[in-house]
Amino acid sequence: MNDLGTWERLPKAPDAHFQMVLDYIQGRAQGGKSEIKGATHFFNPDTSDPSWGAPIRKNPTARFGRPRNSHIHGFPDGFHPPEGYAIQLGKHSSVFTGDGQPRGQLISPDKSVPSIIAAASKEWQFWGQSTPGRIAHSDNEQDFAMYVRDRYCSPLGASPSLADIENDKYAWSAVAISYFLRQAGLSSSEFTFSQRHSTYIREAVKARNDRDRSKAFWGFRLSESDAVVAPGDIIGRAREGSMSFDQAQALFDKHEDYESHSDVVVAVRAGVAELIGGNVSDSVTKRTIALDRRGKVSDKRSLAFVVMKKN
Repeated sequence: MNDLGTWERLPKAPDAHFQMVLDYIQGRAQGGKSEIKGATHFFNPDTSDPSWGAPIRKNPTARFGRPRNSHIHGFPDGFHPPEGYAIQLGKHSSVFTGDGQPRGQLISPDKSVPSIIAAASKEWQFWGQSTPGRIAHSDNEQDFAMYVRDRYCSPLGASPSLADIENDKYAWSAVAISYFLRQAGLSSSEFTFSQRHSTYIREAVKARNDRDRSKAFWGFRLSESDAVVAPGDIIGRAREGSMSFDQAQALFDKHEDYESHSDVVVAVRAGVAELIGGNVSDSVTKRTIALDRRGKVSDKRSLAFVVMKKN
């Protein structure tokens, strides 16, 4: 790191380097073997001489680059490959031995409630654990605007300009939710990833009406007995500030697109649910919504009108 002094001050790597890493992980998720054979340590043998490095110098599991910009990978004395593991990226997932040899596809990608909560929470942590009144990072920062464009928008074929993201001309909340669920292992046949919340809200309502169990979520009105909020659910609400609570409830029956917002429920405790959503105060933000004693949404100021329950 030399004069930089800390990883936090390293310059951002070029997009091409990020793509190289993404391509490699995608290949692993599709069954490509590990190129380092489960190695736990690495170092540059031309510029470093760690106390644990001798066994790796003698028997590296992998070698990359050219002198003086090379790295060797391997195991110090007493270290060994990890246990078997799986790699999942989007709809692709594969199982490996600890030394990185493929053992076939993961039979069922993890689409569980914990995986949905973990995916949303991971993004919230990346954005600095923002909460209302305390926004750690926002899309006004160019690096985070680029993250929105490249990570959330790109998989859906959306390519807003950085200026549109930074100046609130492009609403990225729906692509963020879509990203959360894709990272949790859901496929496009189970959940329609979209730039509009109304797309998958209407899908969830229709799936419930049709008793369609191929869809990941079923949509319920707030007044229904089944609309008890639970972790892993998605709560949809109106976005127009001038709309009343009763007017918002009418969106449940609309068949065309409409302005809306949704958040993932990551926890439920006495009287409140914790929600994580994108483009909330220009960040991925955690906030709460009030629940009644039955566990149903009671906060009419939120303009919530649908609870999409994990099927």
